[in-house]
Amino acid sequence: MTMTGSEPTVVAMLDVSTIHVHPSRDFGDHRVAEHEYGWIVFVSDIAENEPDWLKPIIAAARERDAHIIDFDADADEVEGWEKYE
Repeated sequence: MTMTGSEPTVVAMLDVSTIHVHPSRDFGDHRVAEHEYGWIVFVSDIAENEPDWLKPIIAAARERDAHIIDFDADADEVEGWEKYE
C-alpha cells in the first residue's frame, strides 16, 4: 500500500462506563453515534448546548486531548463521577 500526502492522524479516546450516562441520554449539541454497547461522543469546541451531567466528562476528555468519548458497557467506572442506574 502506498500512502501519499501526510500520515494518518491518531486521536486519543476517553473510555468510560455507560453507568456515567444520564438516563435522559441528552448529549447536547455533540455529535453522537450509538453502538451495540453504548455511545461514541465526538468532543467539539463548538457545542453550546452541553448538559450539566456531561460537562465534567467533556472537560476530562479535553484535558487529555481526547477527541472521542466511548461510553461502553464494559469500560471502567470513574471514581468521583456521577453514576446512574
